[in-house]
Amino acid sequence: MARNEDMERRLRNWGRWRASMGMGGVGNYARCDMTQERVDGGGGFDAPLAIPITDDEAARTDVAVEALEAGLRDAVHAVYVKGGTMREKATRLGIAEATVYARIDQAHRRLAAWFSAEAQAQRDHRARMEALQASARSGAR
Repeated sequence: MARNEDMERRLRNWGRWRASMGMGGVGNYARCDMTQERVDGGGGFDAPLAIPITDDEAARTDVAVEALEAGLRDAVHAVYVKGGTMREKATRLGIAEATVYARIDQAHRRLAAWFSAEAQAQRDHRARMEALQASARSGAR
């Protein structure tokens, strides 16, 4: 699986944020599941320390994940929010482990495109606002 490292980081943080929603966790205080296996097979005690979660990033990621088609969305929830091994996750989804990996890869690509389009829309909006301000300043002279 050709993993996007930034998307992996974002989804792991989102998964912790999402899991904490029903556990009374706030912000960086999500529950920790030492049995959870990462997508790349790592995890447990050798896992790197988690990057603190920001509610803004996690909420934007949540909107993007929920916009995915059902099969991809279910795979993302199974892998990043639910505990267990990859085999257990595949069994719960009713698909092969290879299909889980393929869906996560596809979700990474779709989410990266979604965030890229969102960033471009923000840049375009900023450019329009700056042009309007410049026009207003030049018209006021």
